[in-house]
Amino acid sequence: SRRIESLLLAVKAELSHSTAVSAGQIDASLQGTAAAVEATEQALRAFSRALPPREGRTAWEECGSALPEALGELAHCVDALSSELGHHSEAPALGSLGARASELGAALARIAQVDELEGTRTLERSARGFVLHLLPFDVSSRFRALIDARPCGWIFTSATLSIGEDFTPFTSRLGLESAATLKIESPF
Repeated sequence: SRRIESLLLAVKAELSHSTAVSAGQIDASLQGTAAAVEATEQALRAFSRALPPREGRTAWEECGSALPEALGELAHCVDALSSELGHHSEAPALGSLGARASELGAALARIAQVDELEGTRTLERSARGFVLHLLPFDVSSRFRALIDARPCGWIFTSATLSIGEDFTPFTSRLGLESAATLKIESPF
């Protein structure tokens, strides 16, 4: 929630400092952006009202049926804000805020639309706000990209990397199908 709140504050600050603002009136070209900010604030409040009352981490399935709908609306509003900000890419600050809104909208939409077979979602609520988590079941492509981005030797050590002599359960889950493996018996 703090990332959304921070974005909204920054957009409102830019709108108020814009040269298009005169005598407290927003220029017609920025009225759509101001309306998108207001819609996003309303969607954020609606989402906050749909949150479970207790603080702490909660499984998505335990959050109630209103939460997914509220999250979808929030993602839609952040995406609409991103589009509005995109119309003002000539203003560096608004363009940069548009990029932030786009990234945030995509993350919210991804969490809102995740298939139950892709991963699990949780919500963590505190007195200061909330955090949404997406914990994917399959991390192999992401981990493989991390390894490919850093070409060096990688050494994994643990007593639980293999089943007997077979490292496949470990290597396949991390996208390391062609990795060289070596099992060294423990001296303990």
